[in-house]
Amino acid sequence: MSDQVGAPAAETAKSSSVLLVVVWLWVTAPFVYGIYELTLTVRKLFLK
Repeated sequence: MSDQVGAPAAETAKSSSVLLVVVWLWVTAPFVYGIYELTLTVRKLFLK
């Protein structure tokens, strides 16, 4: 019976981890793309 009590907590922790990974990707992907575009723009401005 103790396994049934622990199962929802383990499932919640797993879904929480998946959500955390998705959120990190949601934030970091545009940030990395923005840094990439910024470096391209800076190179165009200063390295002709």
